[in-house]
Amino acid sequence: MADPEKLVFILTHGPEDPERATLPFVMGCAALASDVDVVLTFQAEGVRLVLDGIAEKVEAPGFPPLADLLPMFQELGASCSPAARA
Repeated sequence: MADPEKLVFILTHGPEDPERATLPFVMGCAALASDVDVVLTFQAEGVRLVLDGIAEKVEAPGFPPLADLLPMFQELGASCSPAARA
């Protein structure tokens, strides 16, 4: 049996760049819905996205608010890691 596909997103942008901060979550949700394993790792400014109250303030034009994407992302079975794993 083949190993499942896996995507690793490294988030390096925080709330100051809402489009780049939101896009990995949008793409991750789509991948998870297609039965692809997804891991997020947060570095540099991206770490701020998981601090209390920050996600509620991140909204990029044309994308759902980050506060709406986070629970969906978790429900679909994504995992988060402080460092990328193979």
